[in-house]
Amino acid sequence: MTWGGSSFSIDLQASVGGRRVAETRVQRTGLSVAAPSRAVFDDGITGDYFQPTSSAEGVRPGIIVFDGTDPGEPTGVLVSATLAAFGFPTLDLSTYGSAGQLDPVRSLPAERFLSAVSWLRAQPGVDDQRIFTFGASRGAQLALWAASAYPGTVYGAIAPGGTTGLICPSPVPSPAVTVGGAWVPCTTGTHDPAPAAVLDVQRIPGPVVLGCAGRDEELGNGCAWLAAAARKRPLREGDAYLIAPGATHLFYLPPYTPLLLPAGSAAQPTERAREALWADVMAALTAPSSVPGH
Repeated sequence: MTWGGSSFSIDLQASVGGRRVAETRVQRTGLSVAAPSRAVFDDGITGDYFQPTSSAEGVRPGIIVFDGTDPGEPTGVLVSATLAAFGFPTLDLSTYGSAGQLDPVRSLPAERFLSAVSWLRAQPGVDDQRIFTFGASRGAQLALWAASAYPGTVYGAIAPGGTTGLICPSPVPSPAVTVGGAWVPCTTGTHDPAPAAVLDVQRIPGPVVLGCAGRDEELGNGCAWLAAAARKRPLREGDAYLIAPGATHLFYLPPYTPLLLPAGSAAQPTERAREALWADVMAALTAPSSVPGH
């Protein structure tokens, strides 16, 4: 992530009939200033921690972002920096270990995730009763699995652009997640969003934010997976299920950036979907808890 990292100013002028009638300077604060990061190599986890610089009083929900789940789409840093710029302490977790590590099966040991949760909960300013998971595309299933598997530890989940069931990595079937070295059951292929394949999302105590794109070039039946989860978990207070008919796969990136927008007629619907999704994300993160003890 380099776009938006640095602060800069823009001079604006308005002219009427060749005569300048107004001018102003707009200062844009870069993400590296609003959300400075530091590398984390503790407790068997690797990643980057983005700590807000805003002076909001009290503790704020903490977020674990599953990064590195989509080869070639390093979006986790941008998402994490944006969340921290809005005031939420965020750990951008290297899901499958250190960068460059040989890991052909791409499976997540649950112990790595639980270590990440423990680390995040111990950071100053983090509300240890309201930990959210955030995963998009292939990381969406991990965000939902973690929140549904550990409802006493994870409060809510943000999981746009992916399946709502745990999918075995391919082409050679291998575990998506292991617990104590044992496979967690997963589904082979994304073609059948049957009720049995959908995760136990009804177990998640806090808000769930899902989204799908009607013109998704990576997951053509993403809206069918969302609908299957909605049948298992009808909308509760704080939930948001966004359906964006004209948007493409990367609709889950933060809005108001020129990054990775599709060409042609899909660009505007994708940007509108980004705006709507991130409004839902902010609503979920800022809503007071309706769950006793959280």
